Amino acid sequence: IDECSINYYLRRGEGGWPWSRARHADLLDALDRAGVRAAGFDIQFSAPSQVDPQSDSILDAMAEGGNGRFVFGATRLHESYDAESGNRVSEVPSAFPFIAKPARDPKVALSFPYGEAMQRHMALLNVTRGGDGVLRDVPLREEIGDWAIPSLALRLAAGDDPKRMAAYPDSV
Repeated sequence: IDECSINYYLRRGEGGWPWSRARHADLLDALDRAGVRAAGFDIQFSAPSQVDPQSDSILDAMAEGGNGRFVFGATRLHESYDAESGNRVSEVPSAFPFIAKPARDPKVALSFPYGEAMQRHMALLNVTRGGDGVLRDVPLREEIGDWAIPSLALRLAAGDDPKRMAAYPDSV
């Protein structure tokens, strides 16, 4: 999504940003028909649309039909929110154990995508910058207890196979 594509739809009289979720679903449909192996959104669809619930359903249906090939962004909230969370890391969709017999399973606070299928096929968007604001590496997972939650980059590279995800390094 860039200024050129936003202006394109403005000129067509279809509005600027944010786009309808149906437009995102149309993009996934076109990529699917073209035979794409995986696609990820580094946009967080954290709340349903207040003006177009039908588009929300269409995008979540595309997530369902993608069978894990379409990955949606989630955000790890600050760890100070973990104690109040109702989620154990093992219960987080796409979380995987990074040791053979996981025992530590703490609570974790996340902002999930709004749709059920989108939640099942989610990955983290979080990155960490140095003190000078420069991004020097991309974390591939966030380790919490004996579990890890994959980043968007890892989910796209490894698919949804926990063994493949665990084989990658922590960051690149």
